[in-house]
Amino acid sequence: TAYLKLLFPHIRKTEDIDKKDFEIFCLKPAIEKRRIIRKQLHMIDPEYKEEMPDIRVK
Repeated sequence: TAYLKLLFPHIRKTEDIDKKDFEIFCLKPAIEKRRIIRKQLHMIDPEYKEEMPDIRVK
């Protein structure tokens, strides 16, 4: 939700934003940042899995 609040501060309800815009500007960058963090955690401790779960917009 951080990207959503920063990039689209006028949005109050989920219906107010186009799903494609949300996916491009919010979801994909957030997933990429999470992927980087998981990779770094895996390098520190192999107990952390490097694979990302499949995350999609309904």
